[in-house]
Amino acid sequence: MKFYKGKGCDGCGHTGYNGRTLLSEVFVVDKAIANALGRGADVEELKNLALDSGMKTMVDDGLLKLRETTLSEIVRVLPHDMIETFQRRNMKGDASKSNTGAEIQAKLTMQGSEAGSFRISDPQKEHVLIEQMHQRYESLASQMDLDNKKIGQSLFEDFITESFQEVCNAYQCKQVIYNIESSDGRIDISAVPV
Repeated sequence: MKFYKGKGCDGCGHTGYNGRTLLSEVFVVDKAIANALGRGADVEELKNLALDSGMKTMVDDGLLKLRETTLSEIVRVLPHDMIETFQRRNMKGDASKSNTGAEIQAKLTMQGSEAGSFRISDPQKEHVLIEQMHQRYESLASQMDLDNKKIGQSLFEDFITESFQEVCNAYQCKQVIYNIESSDGRIDISAVPV
């Protein structure tokens, strides 16, 4: 695994960041939203309609760009209410189902999982999330015809648990975001201390 953290310089004001990354969201007025506007729907209903039709928010966009920036920078620049709305949206409906606390936590911490990003706080309790990470890894291996690179669930879970401890000890952190992506014919698993 490779770990990156900008040490900063005079040119970047000792932030460790170079340049800018755009976080955006686009609100498209489709037929359902036009009908809702016509009948005087409130802002919350319009947001829900847009999200139901697949709109990506600035938080979603930021999480998809975790290779270009860091989670701490996303949290710093986005309004707090956007992040709270994102968390509520991901919890919606979970309380009524028979999910365990670990399953609900897995859904919350899978931020950006479509892009292969997973936030781990306690690998001993987050078996469901680590299973989803393993599925992501196996899916990429299958897509890339890397059948010889597939590994068992147990070995993968041991790897995540051990690397989590190493990262937390080295960086004095309590959470780690793992990114699982394909690159140049291989599968990269990177870890970002939080």
